[in-house]
Amino acid sequence: MRGTPLAGTITIAGKTVSRLGLGTMRLTGPGTWGDPGDRDRALSVLRQADHTHGITR
Repeated sequence: MRGTPLAGTITIAGKTVSRLGLGTMRLTGPGTWGDPGDRDRALSVLRQADHTHGITR
Protein backbone atom coordinates (compact mmCIF):
# COMPACT_ATOMS: atom_id res chain seq x y z
CA MET A 1 0.00 0.00 0.00
CA ARG A 2 2.02 2.90 -1.24
CA GLY A 3 1.36 6.32 0.21
CA THR A 4 -1.67 5.18 2.19
CA PRO A 5 -1.49 4.56 5.93
CA LEU A 6 -2.86 1.24 7.09
CA ALA A 7 -6.34 1.38 8.55
CA GLY A 8 -5.52 -1.09 11.31
CA THR A 9 -7.09 -4.45 11.99
CA ILE A 10 -10.35 -5.80 13.34
CA THR A 11 -11.33 -9.22 14.65
CA ILE A 12 -14.24 -10.99 12.98
CA ALA A 13 -15.34 -14.48 14.05
CA GLY A 14 -12.11 -14.94 15.96
CA LYS A 15 -9.87 -14.02 13.02
CA THR A 16 -7.87 -10.79 12.88
CA VAL A 17 -7.89 -9.16 9.45
CA SER A 18 -7.03 -5.76 8.02
CA ARG A 19 -9.93 -3.35 7.79
CA LEU A 20 -11.68 -3.46 4.43
CA GLY A 21 -11.23 -0.36 2.36
CA LEU A 22 -12.60 1.31 -0.73
CA GLY A 23 -12.02 -1.78 -2.84
CA THR A 24 -14.98 -3.49 -1.22
CA MET A 25 -17.54 -0.70 -1.45
CA ARG A 26 -19.09 -2.22 -4.58
CA LEU A 27 -19.89 -5.41 -2.67
CA THR A 28 -22.54 -3.65 -0.62
CA GLY A 29 -25.99 -2.39 -1.49
CA PRO A 30 -27.00 0.90 -3.10
CA GLY A 31 -25.02 3.90 -1.90
CA THR A 32 -22.41 1.57 -0.37
CA TRP A 33 -24.78 0.67 2.45
CA GLY A 34 -26.95 -2.33 3.12
CA ASP A 35 -27.12 -5.81 1.71
CA PRO A 36 -25.60 -6.51 -1.71
CA GLY A 37 -27.84 -7.40 -4.63
CA ASP A 38 -26.31 -10.89 -4.78
CA ARG A 39 -25.30 -11.75 -1.22
CA ASP A 40 -24.00 -15.24 -2.04
CA ARG A 41 -21.72 -13.91 -4.77
CA ALA A 42 -20.40 -11.11 -2.54
CA LEU A 43 -19.60 -13.63 0.20
CA SER A 44 -17.89 -15.86 -2.34
CA VAL A 45 -15.65 -12.99 -3.47
CA LEU A 46 -14.65 -12.22 0.12
CA ARG A 47 -13.99 -15.88 0.92
CA GLN A 48 -11.84 -16.29 -2.18
CA ALA A 49 -9.84 -13.18 -1.33
CA ASP A 50 -9.11 -14.52 2.14
CA HIS A 51 -8.93 -18.31 1.82
CA THR A 52 -7.67 -18.71 -1.75
CA HIS A 53 -5.44 -15.66 -2.07
CA GLY A 54 -4.66 -14.76 1.55
CA ILE A 55 -5.69 -11.14 0.96
CA THR A 56 -6.69 -9.38 4.17
CA ARG A 57 -6.03 -5.78 3.10
